[in-house]
Amino acid sequence: MTGSLSRTIDPFDSFRAKTIGFIFQFHHLIPNLTLLENVELPLYSFPILKQERRKKAIRLLEEMGLEDRMHFLPTRVSGGRGRGRRLRGRS
Repeated sequence: MTGSLSRTIDPFDSFRAKTIGFIFQFHHLIPNLTLLENVELPLYSFPILKQERRKKAIRLLEEMGLEDRMHFLPTRVSGGRGRGRRLRGRS
């Protein structure tokens, strides 16, 4: 997934991507990618460097209290544990 974007980013797309989030009842993660890779995946739609994309994904996992599991596959992480931390912050 390297190279330039094939289309320009609509201002509304950018707004939605930067300000609106979703909480899913069930995991919608790609099972053969680590948590870090799953978090990074949506960031491929932005024209940012790989290093910046990786830093942002790590920061998001740290905010959710999942830094110790970032290299785990989704099947190795408790759904309730991860979802609860996301909803109430690190506690």
